[in-house]
Amino acid sequence: MLARWTATEIDIIEQEHQEFVADYHNKAPLQSALNACYDNITFEEAWSIVNGCFMWLLQFCGGVASVFSGTSQVESDFSIVKGKKTMFKKALTDLSLEGVLHSKHFDVLMGL
Repeated sequence: MLARWTATEIDIIEQEHQEFVADYHNKAPLQSALNACYDNITFEEAWSIVNGCFMWLLQFCGGVASVFSGTSQVESDFSIVKGKKTMFKKALTDLSLEGVLHSKHFDVLMGL
């Protein structure tokens, strides 16, 4: 992350993430709105629920959620998954793996 974000920006992103999680657990309207989201909701629609809050977290998640193209990238990703999801790491969820893959490609995505 330090290749793209400063230490201060990373701290802000972490703080906003903690605030977001706390708001989800402590504010019933936010929790209800997020729980009502469906599978094909757009990134923009989902983030509109927080009404302009957590802007650093939004930028970070926008980069992580971006899709990269090309079959060579996909083939490379399968080798990453094979290396990350060993029999000793059964608890590693698919979402965690997706985060690993997207983080790996963050610099490429920022150059687009």
